[in-house]
Amino acid sequence: MLFKSILLKIETGQALTEKQEKELAKKLGIQKSYLKITGDIFLIFLAILALVAAIFGELELPFKIMLYIIAVILVILIIYLSVFPQRRKIIKYLASVDTFYKFAFKEFSNFDLYYIGQHKNPHVKILRSKKIYLLTDGYYYVFVEDYFKNTPYKMPFYLAGNEPVYLRTIDESSLHNQIMIINLKEIESFQLTSSDFKKTNVKINKKYQVYFDYFFDQNKYMNEKAFTILTMKNGLTMRLSYTVYEAFKKHMPHKEKQ
Repeated sequence: MLFKSILLKIETGQALTEKQEKELAKKLGIQKSYLKITGDIFLIFLAILALVAAIFGELELPFKIMLYIIAVILVILIIYLSVFPQRRKIIKYLASVDTFYKFAFKEFSNFDLYYIGQHKNPHVKILRSKKIYLLTDGYYYVFVEDYFKNTPYKMPFYLAGNEPVYLRTIDESSLHNQIMIINLKEIESFQLTSSDFKKTNVKINKKYQVYFDYFFDQNKYMNEKAFTILTMKNGLTMRLSYTVYEAFKKHMPHKEKQ
């Protein structure tokens, strides 16, 4: 399947088959293909051959210098083909994710967006994933289940800092996602259960930081003691990331439970 066709499926919210996920991983260079491996081996062999001939061959100096240059060029070519085409394709993949979210959240374009964790509540059946989105303008609070799932294919280190992240594709079970909307009048209170936690800040190249924060990062930022409780007037409670506490303080400080 063509790379553009796979990206189009992501942009339009279509789930990939396992075969298509593997093909996407190969296109992105995070799953080696036999053709790529064969090409790398061939270039490495030529570089070694040129180097050996330059060192041990009974050749005049100009020819030795030429072989050294060829060996260096081949090494540079191997590095270039391993890094730059991959980065270009990963940028295209991330752009397709952007396109999907622009469409999925088009009704909330002026809302602040947060990617948070939750302890799943059996009474909130429309939010089944451990990571969810919160969109808010300070009055409406929109909760959306994560549309994506992790695949087995590990993404390059520069997208993750010291945290492992994986290629993500549309989760078929999320294709009919519903959203949960509450307004400020329905909220009773919120509170942070404990400040006893170590907030981790993963520092990544600024170019990719937003993708880690809002897409790749699967840390729920909560533990058994530290999380944020959101309580509705109808008695429903939600246990959310401790990181969302600052967002609630920003948008509805008067609702904090003292």
